[in-house]
Amino acid sequence: NNVRGVYRCGYGELYGLEGAGYYVFNKLLEDPESPVDAAVAEYCQAAFGPAAGLMQQFYDTQDARLRGLDRLQQNYLPTCGNGLKRYLRTTSPNNGDLHAWALSPDTVKALEDFLSRAEATEGLSDKEKRRLDLVRREFNYAKTMGEIAYLYGAYKFRPTPASFDALAEAILARREAMLGLSDGKDGGIK
Repeated sequence: NNVRGVYRCGYGELYGLEGAGYYVFNKLLEDPESPVDAAVAEYCQAAFGPAAGLMQQFYDTQDARLRGLDRLQQNYLPTCGNGLKRYLRTTSPNNGDLHAWALSPDTVKALEDFLSRAEATEGLSDKEKRRLDLVRREFNYAKTMGEIAYLYGAYKFRPTPASFDALAEAILARREAMLGLSDGKDGGIK
């Protein structure tokens, strides 16, 4: 198709949560006909050894939720121009709505279950444990952002002292966790 190069903007920032996606992306650059499921399985086996099956379920669950956002953009949002950006500009002043949607309580619960069980898998090598630690750190950060987005939505629906207190507690907990990361500790994000 006369392709001379591929520029990947923002690629390679979240190797824990997006590692399988990066691997699949590169496999498809090698061979556009590569089966995606097989590439994810290959990645999980190489990265997580005995926890590969659980981590494949983790990535498949995460991917299914994010593909739902793509379907939402294609089927329900305006199709002229850049539909999603246009929709967000007119309906949402922040990305919190996307965090809340992508990290719904049910999705987070399922991801937490797969990741916790993977972390408890017997026979993991030190490298596999470190990779799982990275996934855990990135997942906990994302989970915290999803929780804050949901609590903010609840506050917008019912601006009561109780809903504000829950939101403020989550924001302060995130702040403390981030401060812990900046001083070399894992600060609750781990």
